[in-house]
Order: sequence, then structure tokens, then C-alpha cells
Amino acid sequence: MGLTDTNYAAVGGWDIRQTKLGDALLEEQILDYDLLKQVREDMNNDYPVFDPRFIETIQHATANHVLSEKEVPNASEALTCIRTDIRYFKWKNE
Repeated sequence: MGLTDTNYAAVGGWDIRQTKLGDALLEEQILDYDLLKQVREDMNNDYPVFDPRFIETIQHATANHVLSEKEVPNASEALTCIRTDIRYFKWKNE
């Protein structure tokens, strides 16, 4: 059984910095450069955020794209926010 057609693939993600995701992938060399050239523009259209309670302490200094405790006062609200983001991503990429 082979891989499915890549036209059916959707790529997304979250980052704790305000750097656009495609640019962050380039900076951190996460993807092969040829693959990155194909997805970078689409990835730069996403501006996800993250909850600081789920960020490693060492990353707090560079994490500038986070949800505040006012926006998500508890872990349950943070989880709801993340689930909503995932549902939106799935809907957008159906």
C-alpha cells in the first residue's frame, strides 16, 4: 500500500513566538528546504497562539505569542481553545 496523494495533505501548527509559522520552519530548519518552499506561504497565513501554562519554563523568555490567563483562565478553557483551533483547521482544509 503506497502513500496517499499529497494533494490531500494539510499542514498546520502552533508556535509560541509571533514569528510566522513558515518563517519559523525556515529559521529552525524543521522541514527539508524543497518541501518548505511548497508550504511556507500557506504556513505564514496562520497565526496560532499557545497557553503559557503548557510552555517549558526555559521558553518563557522567548514566548511572545501566548494566550493570557484572562483569555483562558484555566486548563479546561485552554483545552477548549486548542480543540477549537483544531476543528477550524480541519474544517478549513476539508
